[in-house]
Amino acid sequence: SIGERRVSFITAGMFTAGASVRADVTGASSREFLKEFAAIRSGDISGGEASKARSTNRMSMVEEFQGLGGIVSMGVTLVRNGMPFSSIADELAAIDRTTEAELNRLAYEAVPLQKALLVLVGDGRLIREQLAGLELPEPIEMDSLGRPVGSN
Repeated sequence: SIGERRVSFITAGMFTAGASVRADVTGASSREFLKEFAAIRSGDISGGEASKARSTNRMSMVEEFQGLGGIVSMGVTLVRNGMPFSSIADELAAIDRTTEAELNRLAYEAVPLQKALLVLVGDGRLIREQLAGLELPEPIEMDSLGRPVGSN
């Protein structure tokens, strides 16, 4: 398991996953991420994973209300989306009702790998060597300001 698999109903739009690994194991780590994503997309989410996801999502929502800033931020999100305050309770109830079967039915579209952006940081030469055989597009190396290496 890669860790938290969270998509908020209110702020859905981006799926992210991350890890910190040494440059010399970037290829193996990327291979594991891709393997896990393929499993998720194939509808391989177990009942235990679904239960953990429900618990994690519920706790994440509750933590969003930490302090005045969190409450105001959630209020702003609701206003921007034209949603009533009661939609928070609706979302919590929806989290509890979400089944393993529903997650597996939605998984393919929820993890759109064809639109993915893979960001790898470290020794470009060492990392490039490890990406061979992963069926990824040709990488674009960027400098610390986000410019393609070799451009002005």
